[in-house]
Amino acid sequence: MANAISFTTGVAISEDNFYLACVLDELDHWDYYARMFIYKHTESGEDAWCYHDLDGWGLVSTEFVDSTKELITMNSEGDLEVLVPGDEYNEKVIPNKDEHLVYGSFTCLKDLGFGVYVCGSGGKVYQRTSEGWGNVSFNLEEPIIDTRKTKKEDLLDLNKRSGYEIYLYGIAGFATDQLYVCGRNGDRGFIAYFNGEYWVDIDAKTPSTLNNIIVCENQTDIIVTGEYGTLLQGNVNTGFKNLKDMGISTPFYSAAYYNHVLYITSEDGLYRYENNSYSKVKEVEHIRGTSDVEAKDGVLWVVANKELIRFDGQHWQIICYPGNEEETGQRLKCYAGKVCPKTGDWYSTANKMQKRHFKQGEVMPEVPDNDWGETIWYMDC
Repeated sequence: MANAISFTTGVAISEDNFYLACVLDELDHWDYYARMFIYKHTESGEDAWCYHDLDGWGLVSTEFVDSTKELITMNSEGDLEVLVPGDEYNEKVIPNKDEHLVYGSFTCLKDLGFGVYVCGSGGKVYQRTSEGWGNVSFNLEEPIIDTRKTKKEDLLDLNKRSGYEIYLYGIAGFATDQLYVCGRNGDRGFIAYFNGEYWVDIDAKTPSTLNNIIVCENQTDIIVTGEYGTLLQGNVNTGFKNLKDMGISTPFYSAAYYNHVLYITSEDGLYRYENNSYSKVKEVEHIRGTSDVEAKDGVLWVVANKELIRFDGQHWQIICYPGNEEETGQRLKCYAGKVCPKTGDWYSTANKMQKRHFKQGEVMPEVPDNDWGETIWYMDC
């Protein structure tokens, strides 16, 4: 289990267990291969990480269904692996596909509490039922492309071959007849609402692609994250307000409430939004490339490219996969004046490489009169 890996997505099972999707760093990006981990916080070392591999899977999304205790993994084709206690099986969102039709891709799998849904390109939205997956796209769905009716020269053009304008990346809602989806339509951000009969387009207030949706704490609005630091709040009746800070241009990926504070993942790290103001979470501000965040059973979990972060309300813990230790150790650094991200022995070229012990939360000191100018502290994780 020594292969270096990168985390792509994940979902919380409980306060002590987390399901992670990973890719092997040694493989090329076009090699479809996923490694699925269950991280057990109550174990240590390699015993904390158990896995299985999915060869040929271009992984997209994972979900844990509380009511049935199912762990579901979905790829872009709409193939699903379902793990339940003592059993596993596979499903397909669209079985018996016609080879001449271009169905597009699936992007998001979500348990909304009242049902499990998937969405994707072409405005596709499906709901899981006892009889399979039912299409609830209705008037939102674009016509499926038939390659037999496509010009030969267009088949060589990827844009024309995919042919779809609507790409959905997030779904949330309050009931089967109160659903929201987000994504993009052409070159603009896109939000639509389902009232149980048909889908209604909503003014998204932004040209930015919208990446995800969660239900707001007030149980009336939704929160939508998007590119270029986009954050929207609103609903179908009152419209949406753009909460964007013009000083933030990084993509916002996902969001979650924890202790009445909104946490947002981004390419630039983990943000906190509170009292109409954004701030980086200082305890983990050295970690970039955060993708997923979720609160579960009193614990906040955050997925980063190389780390899993766990916050219990008192302490931030950075969890490193054993096979990534050498690489992660090279990355872990902290500038003078910043908060120490992890308790341990730190060293600096400005301090002639002599180690000093700092506790998590301490402010890292400047080394005066050194020949290196700026003081940077390093720690071997």
